[in-house]
Amino acid sequence: MIPSPAPGLADAQLPDSGLGVVVRRRWRVGLLILASFAVLIVGYIGWRYYQFREHLAEGRRATSEGRMTAAREHLRFCEGVDPENREVMLLAARTDRLTQSWAGAEETLEHYWRLHGDDDRLTFERLLLKAARDDADAVAGPLGIRIAEGGEPARFARHALASGYIREFRYGEAQAVVDVWATESPDDPLAELLRAKLHEQQFRFEDAARTYAGIAARIPEHHEARLKLVVLLMQQRRADEALAHLAILRSGLPDHAEVAVQWALALRQVGRTDDATKALDEALIRHPDSPTALTERGTLALNAGDDRLAAESLAKALRFDPGATGARSLYAQALTRLGRTAEAAVELETIRTLTADSDRLTELIHGPLQTQPGDPTPPFEIGGIALRAGQPGEAIRWYQAALKRDPHHPPTHTALAVIYHEMGNPVLATQHRALAASGGGRR
Repeated sequence: MIPSPAPGLADAQLPDSGLGVVVRRRWRVGLLILASFAVLIVGYIGWRYYQFREHLAEGRRATSEGRMTAAREHLRFCEGVDPENREVMLLAARTDRLTQSWAGAEETLEHYWRLHGDDDRLTFERLLLKAARDDADAVAGPLGIRIAEGGEPARFARHALASGYIREFRYGEAQAVVDVWATESPDDPLAELLRAKLHEQQFRFEDAARTYAGIAARIPEHHEARLKLVVLLMQQRRADEALAHLAILRSGLPDHAEVAVQWALALRQVGRTDDATKALDEALIRHPDSPTALTERGTLALNAGDDRLAAESLAKALRFDPGATGARSLYAQALTRLGRTAEAAVELETIRTLTADSDRLTELIHGPLQTQPGDPTPPFEIGGIALRAGQPGEAIRWYQAALKRDPHHPPTHTALAVIYHEMGNPVLATQHRALAASGGGRR
């Protein structure tokens, strides 16, 4: 007979085996690792969110001051974290508008509408874009209401209106907007940037330089104003002053093509020829399509007697900037030295045409464009000047301005038909060709 177990023995707790202990320990270690990962993930998300808020605030501030390079850097970070954030998208569209990147602004606003629908902020940004790019008069009323309400929207409404007037060469109206703005906010950098731009448009370069210098003094990180100042100083052959500002810009904008080229130009102006050549070579390696750098390379080659290199560099520069009469004159000189006299003669004739166009443009801007507001002929003529200077986008803008004055102007429709045909847009080309043939659709 098998003996019965002692009472309670079946219910006694058996000691853990070694395998059970190992399993439980591994389970605890796994939980600890998972908890650590969770803490790290939550911490990383919190850190990224904190960085996002910081970059967004800095992007907002940079945009408000007209520091577009800095604004874009901050917004790129924000887009990497939350690309569909409403404020990020609207600020991106605003920076594009302020730098006249019209297509980018339009695309961003359209994407915003598809994601978030219509709201007051989207409507306001669309009004600003229309004022600055297309037709300031059409939206002057609603923007005037925003200006009367004051605050940050009033600043951008004024900027958009004044920018639109400047694009249409309506300097008096732009000046009136800026003057009232400056009276209310004397040190507003956006107003001062527009004031400096007006000075430049009116050939008051000393006034423009002083205004840009004032902005850079108040806001040392305002690289846009400082670079504008450098260009004006270089035009006045004040390279010593320009070099001091360029030293700051090379630190703040190390990859900027214009900064690199202006540095080389300034070094040459102060007699540091070897340093200038080295700086220019570095600029061309990093920015091979810079027309300013290519023109400077052509100039140095011409001075050194290397006419073939000069001709190659200057020809390439003119492909990127066909309206540059200075580069074209040097190119004609290089062609003459190479015995290519027929080509040089063509370039000299082009220079005469461009010079005459420049004189006529000044005459139109200060004369018929202002005094004959309903006549399509002045903007039509300016469109032709822009086209001859190799600026089809500007030509289209002026032809469209002519059609605002007279939607039935046959010469304008004919010119647009040709441009759109050459741009590979048969639909618009056909439409304008038909309108030209029908007298612009007159009834």
